[in-house]
Amino acid sequence: MAFMDIAPIKLGHVLLIPKRHATYLNELTDEEREHLFRLAYLILEAQRNCEIAWDGANLLVNDGTAANQHIPHVHLHIVPRTKGDKLQVLARFATSMVNIFGQRMPREHLDNVAAQIRSCLG
Repeated sequence: MAFMDIAPIKLGHVLLIPKRHATYLNELTDEEREHLFRLAYLILEAQRNCEIAWDGANLLVNDGTAANQHIPHVHLHIVPRTKGDKLQVLARFATSMVNIFGQRMPREHLDNVAAQIRSCLG
């Protein structure tokens, strides 16, 4: 399942999760892990083909509480990046580490971005 992060680090920040519950990556089968990253690639391509600013991306997995995993379910953050956005991203990331929900985006805005990405999926 893919959905928009409620407190995105950048516009277009998507969370991708397996439907079957697993807390850690090693609890997924090889096929599930491969599928997760194959879908991440498709989402990255959709972001790149849409009007979301995209020069690169971060794929982030916090695997366990020691790695700052707040929700005990495997999830992959897909964060589009642009040249020169380091300060903005670092500030948003630091905020999200202190408060797991950070500054929330309005639902309507998240729905519009999701529709845009969805329309660009092949």
